[in-house]
Amino acid sequence: MPVFVEDPAHLSKERLKSELIAHNVDLPPPESKKRAYVELYLKHVRTNSIDFSSDEEEDHLDGS
Repeated sequence: MPVFVEDPAHLSKERLKSELIAHNVDLPPPESKKRAYVELYLKHVRTNSIDFSSDEEEDHLDGS
């Protein structure tokens, strides 16, 4: 199960690269600062990981 981090700035640059690659996001140039990776993460990865609602999960489990 993936671990969700509230602030991706706490992730290492290598971890950010891995997450971006896993989500098929083109990486910025190698000389880019960590901030560029964080911005891409927020734009492409975080939005993909919050596409569900826990209310829907609960309704499904209750048989609703």
